[in-house]
Amino acid sequence: MNVRQTAVRFAVATILVVLAGVAAESRARAESPQEGSYGGDYAFRSANRQVPNQSGVLHMTISETGAMTVKFANKTLGALGSGTGAVDEDGTLECVAKLQGVSYSLKGTVTKTKAGNLKGTITQYSGRQVVGVVEFDLPAE
Repeated sequence: MNVRQTAVRFAVATILVVLAGVAAESRARAESPQEGSYGGDYAFRSANRQVPNQSGVLHMTISETGAMTVKFANKTLGALGSGTGAVDEDGTLECVAKLQGVSYSLKGTVTKTKAGNLKGTITQYSGRQVVGVVEFDLPAE
């Protein structure tokens, strides 16, 4: 291989590396369709007859990358809770929340409505056991 061919291959390889980096950076900075701050009422429907259905107020913030924080006040139990997680570009939510010293995992989907609300149905788990379902339709704050 001569010097010219080597130089051309090096230039092409460099361009490909730069383009791959630009594409990755662009994906990393892509705005989440659900980005924003939302707040309002939620309802918890228990999967266990011994645990009552519950309600409360929920505040959720989703960053442009999909990172999520949540704070909530459970009116039924008179307790405060919080959690962190993520929402992907398709609206799949995964979160770990803590209430009264107990951690729960939550998985489900959220969508942004035409009105700008964040609507979701989320299953709450304790380990592998389904505890119940959380439903909300939160207006933007």
